[in-house]
Amino acid sequence: TGNIIGSNIFNALAIPGVAALVAPLDRGGVGAADLGIMIVISIMALGFMYTGSRLTRAEGALLLAAYVGYCSWLFVA
Repeated sequence: TGNIIGSNIFNALAIPGVAALVAPLDRGGVGAADLGIMIVISIMALGFMYTGSRLTRAEGALLLAAYVGYCSWLFVA
């Protein structure tokens, strides 16, 4: 469970930092909506940690649906 949160924090902070060392980043790549979605999914994962040490099928289906919806939104936008 801590790995999920740690991975999200690492990906949100370290990866753009390393990329910025190579070339300046354009703020157009990460919008407020993307950040908001990441926060909501992180809070959902935090909530799932309180249901036990394993994800239920319903929780997994919800996360998968959220991922498919986000990818679809990125494709259309």
